[in-house]
Amino acid sequence: MPVLDAAGAETLARSGLLLDARTGERYRGETEPVDPVAGHIPGAVSAPTAGNVNPDGTFKDAAELAARFASLGARPDGMVGAYCGSGVAAAQEVLALAVAGIPAALYVGSWSNWIADPSRPVATGREATTTLTLAGDIAATGANAGASALREVLPLDQHHRARGGGGAELADRTEQQPGEA
Repeated sequence: MPVLDAAGAETLARSGLLLDARTGERYRGETEPVDPVAGHIPGAVSAPTAGNVNPDGTFKDAAELAARFASLGARPDGMVGAYCGSGVAAAQEVLALAVAGIPAALYVGSWSNWIADPSRPVATGREATTTLTLAGDIAATGANAGASALREVLPLDQHHRARGGGGAELADRTEQQPGEA
């Protein structure tokens, strides 16, 4: 399974599709029961793992999963990754993506690793474009440095080709949770 580090996750959130497998409340920053900072990685799209399973806890069938992930912007030939709080739920998300025929990478460190560096940006709210910084400006690394970091942990092969798409477009694909207006 391909894995991402923080630089790779940041790059994927800007130039591919990074799915946040946590609940919608944690994604939006309304609650954070585990980590000291609430929110999500800027550009990430909310895709809680609860949407991958039937009421009895079994995976939905491949066609249902493919339709769900397609509605969020995932394609078999696109660059897709997932994270959660600590990497556990995101592993289930990567498996669900595989069942749907969509290869994906796992950001193993996930949110706990992301917020460990106070210079990394944090987004809150429903849209993937409301961004805050934890401590001043983000160090400028440049898009090429981020893309290079992504290639080191996620080879850009025939299954993971770089595609366009960014924060504003990703915000439109954020999954609405049951009971939300």
